[in-house]
Amino acid sequence: MFSKFSDMHKKAEELKQQMEKMHLELKEKRIEGLSVKGYIKVVLNGEKELIDIQIDKECVNDIEGLRDLIIDAFKNASSKVESSQDFSSLKSIFPF
Repeated sequence: MFSKFSDMHKKAEELKQQMEKMHLELKEKRIEGLSVKGYIKVVLNGEKELIDIQIDKECVNDIEGLRDLIIDAFKNASSKVESSQDFSSLKSIFPF
């Protein structure tokens, strides 16, 4: 009985380590998104946190347009984050 508990504890620790590793990989991942015509570029990490934003000088005069371009670039990067996430690694942790 103790052996089963010990095995479960060991597997739980392995699972915890795998999850921590995946979390760090997501934090380190960088994905770029561009607005229409490329006036705005945003960089997100794998957790959809905004890391960087670059704004072309040509669009600074139009604040409303600038707002729309930033939103567009963020949505573009966000969809790339979602499509790039590798769920196969989760299958090795949760085989069901």
